[in-house]
Amino acid sequence: MPREDSSYATRRGSEMNSQPTLSVYLCDNYGALRDLMRFSLEDDARIAVVGEAEDAITCVRELPEARPDVLVLDLRMPGVTGLEAVPEVRSASPDTRIVVYSQYIDDATAAELAEAGVDAWLRKDEDLGELRATVLKVGGLSPA
Repeated sequence: MPREDSSYATRRGSEMNSQPTLSVYLCDNYGALRDLMRFSLEDDARIAVVGEAEDAITCVRELPEARPDVLVLDLRMPGVTGLEAVPEVRSASPDTRIVVYSQYIDDATAAELAEAGVDAWLRKDEDLGELRATVLKVGGLSPA
């Protein structure tokens, strides 16, 4: 599912004279889960969470300034759903890769995500280590 493209993360890392850093934005309506995702993702020194939102409208509004490499997006949130937000995300931050992390992914939803151009998706019953590995792959870095 993830697209392979390491040029941006590698370029950013070499410009900073350090290991590549992947910036990540989290969008999920459950604050406790965002905390767990942030702790798990930032357990890898190459990942930095640069922003968070509890709804898609706030996320889309903040993306142009945050300019994350990867967005981790929930599907079911109050108001605008994650799937409905994908075109707006692409418009607001065209270079941002999208990883959908949701409890509600069946075959039909996976087909919709693929058609919408989402880079990767996984269910929330997957280990947070799998989320970290997916974010790294989508961001063009090798999981450790």
